[in-house]
Amino acid sequence: MYLAKLRFLPPIASAHGHEIDFICEDKGRDLLALEVKAGQTYSSDLVAGLQYFETVAGGGVRTRLVYGGKESQKRNGVEVFSWRKLLEKDTGF
Repeated sequence: MYLAKLRFLPPIASAHGHEIDFICEDKGRDLLALEVKAGQTYSSDLVAGLQYFETVAGGGVRTRLVYGGKESQKRNGVEVFSWRKLLEKDTGF
């Protein structure tokens, strides 16, 4: 599984209220910022922290949202994955 190859870093929160659930490093190359939400309906508020982190980091960051909905898609520059898709092979995660 891909996640097993990542080194997890401590979660972060900004003074402006933005937070990221997981930040991972992929063998020293890219950072993966991962937000996990239980809700089944996508809204842009779900990815606000990811977008903030991407801006502050200045590039080299992949952003992913895992949520309770059924559809996987790219929204507002963030890859959005249904948690159900994570159980399948070749999810692109």
